[in-house]
Amino acid sequence: MAFWLAELAPLNDPQLVTSIIADALGVSLGAPQAAVKTLTSTLEHKQLLLIIDNCEHVITEVARVAEALMRKCAAYPSWPRARAVGDPSRIRHPCSIVVGPRGWARTDANKRTRVRGRATVRERANALGQDFALTSSNVEAVAAICRRLDGIPLAIELAVPRLRVMSVQQLERALDQRFRILTVGSRTALARQQTLHALFEWSYDLLTEAEKLLLSRVSIFSGGASVASIIAVTSEYRDSSRTHT
Repeated sequence: MAFWLAELAPLNDPQLVTSIIADALGVSLGAPQAAVKTLTSTLEHKQLLLIIDNCEHVITEVARVAEALMRKCAAYPSWPRARAVGDPSRIRHPCSIVVGPRGWARTDANKRTRVRGRATVRERANALGQDFALTSSNVEAVAAICRRLDGIPLAIELAVPRLRVMSVQQLERALDQRFRILTVGSRTALARQQTLHALFEWSYDLLTEAEKLLLSRVSIFSGGASVASIIAVTSEYRDSSRTHT
């Protein structure tokens, strides 16, 4: 099966979503108003995996295109079944695949510790020439780093370069000031991917005013909260949501 990637991170205009997907697939589009129809027709009888990455800032248009592709596939039983990978709340389809963050330390019945996030740490460290190895002396600190960064691959990637001047244990302690520490992203990356602060700021700006209000309300909780408590502090958010609909 062929594998195709449509990268939408640099995209600012949602109207170009179809064009980017078509470019990734090597499809020539005709008139803009028939772009989606041209794309779906071109894919007839093809079997491939299409990954649409970094689409959160243009998710509405991505959902429209993805749903059109899936409807077309559903109309032709001979076509391979279509699946969409994205925000389940925006893409209506009976099959949802949730891609979560990297895991952290687990202890099984034999008391052996595993860190699913170690692959990211090891690969990034080795790319920096650190020749990093997971050992019994650093496994707990690596687990703590993955846990404190919520298993977010980009956050872990921003943390690893600090191993040039810090031990794993020192890096774990330094995460108390994570916004000051995680500032060494790739110079060729998008601005929002170069520091943790920029990533959070960009994500926050994608929220609606009502969503920002909800976030400010639930941010008073640390480590979890009951449903009753969340309802109690978000009543203003619910009222605001009604005024925005």
